[in-house]
Amino acid sequence: MSISPLARVSSGVRLGRNARIGDFTIVHDDVELGDDVVIESHCVIGHPTPLAEGRPLVIGVGALVRSHSIFYQGSTFGPGLRTGHRVTVRERVTAGVDLQIGTLCDFQGHTTLGDHVRTHSSVHIGQLSRIGDFVWIF
Repeated sequence: MSISPLARVSSGVRLGRNARIGDFTIVHDDVELGDDVVIESHCVIGHPTPLAEGRPLVIGVGALVRSHSIFYQGSTFGPGLRTGHRVTVRERVTAGVDLQIGTLCDFQGHTTLGDHVRTHSSVHIGQLSRIGDFVWIF
């Protein structure tokens, strides 16, 4: 495990084996990070919101969250999540395995995504969207 001395990680976080947290990243309570997760610099992970209804943010094994990304509490991501830079993901997103979110994407929450979904850069996903398996959105 490698946590930058410049990061702020709450004592209520569950960190998997070999998790890495970058400089100036904030990880709030009610966050579960799987094994081999990498959170780069300047991220906010588990941003508190009452809209999460007490659910934790769960990021599965082998995720890579690139710099300046914000993930709210209350979402669940399967293994293999990959993001570009400056991604925003609101509460209550449920995603399967191998989700790839492009740079500057905005997921507005209460959304379900299947396995092996890809979004290109600058994609906006509105609330209550349901996206199946093997979908690529430009």
